[in-house]
Amino acid sequence: MYTSRPPAWLPKIHSSADLGYLGFFPPRAGQEEDLLSETNVKNGFTLDQQVLAETFSAHTIINGDLSSETTFSKLEALMNEIFVRKADDIPPIPPATFRIPTRVTLNDSKRQSWFADLANPDVPLYKLGKSVPHGAKGHDLLDLLQSNNVAIPRAVWFLRVFGANETAGLRNKPAYNPLQYSVDWANVVTSYMKKQLADIALPSAPRPGLNIKQTFKGVLSDGDTRERWISRFVYWFEYLPYTHVILPDDMHQP
Repeated sequence: MYTSRPPAWLPKIHSSADLGYLGFFPPRAGQEEDLLSETNVKNGFTLDQQVLAETFSAHTIINGDLSSETTFSKLEALMNEIFVRKADDIPPIPPATFRIPTRVTLNDSKRQSWFADLANPDVPLYKLGKSVPHGAKGHDLLDLLQSNNVAIPRAVWFLRVFGANETAGLRNKPAYNPLQYSVDWANVVTSYMKKQLADIALPSAPRPGLNIKQTFKGVLSDGDTRERWISRFVYWFEYLPYTHVILPDDMHQP
């Protein structure tokens, strides 16, 4: 007697239970479709419905709910419940342990070494954040950052620490204005940029018998000074978007 067997490469539906093979339905003894009843012979064999009201559709109910005036309030309540449960599952944020680095007075060699480490991207900021050098201010501080070629994000970090230390002793004073330091620092940066622009000496009108080189002796006339000026100006021009200061209206006027 011929026995239908699945091909060797066909996987089983279940590794242990006898549920057969994927896409393979061999005949078995006692199958309902093998019963030659009058109904099966006349009408063919059909399986009974496994789910009551199998052809039922919720289309009408869903459309009614979507067109109801309470639909948006129900959706709002659902989303609020989702946000509440999501917030409950978020682990609590631990209290901040960050402290503003203290300022220390260093000699020239140690201060130069500290700024060299600040310019080195391989030195993490948390190592430098234990203490910061104190002494240089204003234009001297800007020259120090640019001459060491400190990356702008790391320079911004240092300047924020510097500003926090500068304003620490002013916060308890009655007339303390939290915006004043931002305005003062903006004046430092803008005056520094104006000073660099003032170094550009435009050539005067040519005069008979006078060489044009004698009337144009600005920083851009020499190759070395031109490179230094461009490097310094471009460095602080790239810093300007990171100042994040609130300026009065009169400071926006040229």
